[in-house]
Amino acid sequence: DIHYAHMRTPLILLKKPCMKQRDAGASGPTPARRRGQVFLSRFRATLALTLMSVALTLVFLGVSLGGERCFASETCAAVFRFFDMNSESAIPTWFLAALWLLASAMAAVVASQTQAAKRWGVGYWWALSALCVLLSANEVASILDFLARLLADAIAGESGNQNPFRILVILAALVLGAVFVPLLTHLSADVRRILLAWGGLLLFSKIVVGGGGLFLAGEAGLVLDRAGVDYLVAAREFGAMLSAVVLVNGLMLQASYGRFDLRLTFRP
Repeated sequence: DIHYAHMRTPLILLKKPCMKQRDAGASGPTPARRRGQVFLSRFRATLALTLMSVALTLVFLGVSLGGERCFASETCAAVFRFFDMNSESAIPTWFLAALWLLASAMAAVVASQTQAAKRWGVGYWWALSALCVLLSANEVASILDFLARLLADAIAGESGNQNPFRILVILAALVLGAVFVPLLTHLSADVRRILLAWGGLLLFSKIVVGGGGLFLAGEAGLVLDRAGVDYLVAAREFGAMLSAVVLVNGLMLQASYGRFDLRLTFRP
């Protein structure tokens, strides 16, 4: 409902909808829509975000497969720059950064719900929200990549051996995952499975595909052409997009278990 008090009008109200029975002959409850109320379907939101991720990846691969014939055309080359998944100033990077910000907002909603209900785990949800903000900033500014390169050079030294650094990254990821284990034990089975899938997808895309793919190719003596590198980049970035979508899905499910009221008031 929209309430009017002292000439201050909340413009948006997003809350968990109440339920009413369907008409005769239909089965199951259906959410009752009211004026001033926004209803967001978790399935439709997840499907839309997934389809956008697939579309961005296919456009990048399609232009990349054009090869030299494509890059000879100024129009095609411009399209490639817009959808280059290996660039920080391209649409896929912006989209992935937006996904992480959406996940951060949903984690903040869950944290607020948990705090209001005086339940355990508020700090974990705020920490997850902050982590998503860091991942979003890293997409457009490569903060973590820059720090990783500095650490890798410091560890490798004059030998240039990157294996100790790779082992350190894997251990750091495992430690970060272990920090959130207590939170997982307090979640429902459905949300727990979704968050585990998110962590697995993110690690697989960034470490196994992104780092391990090029490393194994170098160890095998393979010289990847532009198309080969683009395939690995597309797999890495699509995996990251999919992991962010999975996380948003899980957080929406967790938020649906509690009361969710969002009110925006504009004052003169």
